[in-house]
Amino acid sequence: MKSIVTKTRQRCNVSVAETGYQEVWQRSELTLCAVGSSRKSAEAELFRALSLIDQADNVERTITDWEWV
Repeated sequence: MKSIVTKTRQRCNVSVAETGYQEVWQRSELTLCAVGSSRKSAEAELFRALSLIDQADNVERTITDWEWV
C-alpha cells in the first residue's frame, strides 16, 4: 500500500492518506483530496489518480465515494 500511496502522490496533484483499516491485513482505506480552481480540474486529477491505483496488480478498488466541499 505504501508504494501505491507514494506513486500517487508523486505522479498526481492530490493528497493521499490511509484513513481506515490500518490494523487489518489485506484491507485498506485511502482518502484522496484535490484542490483546484474549478471542480472540473480537481475531478480530472482525481480520475487520473484513481486510474493509477486501478493499474496496480496487487490491489482492487471496490467502493469509491465522492464528496465535494
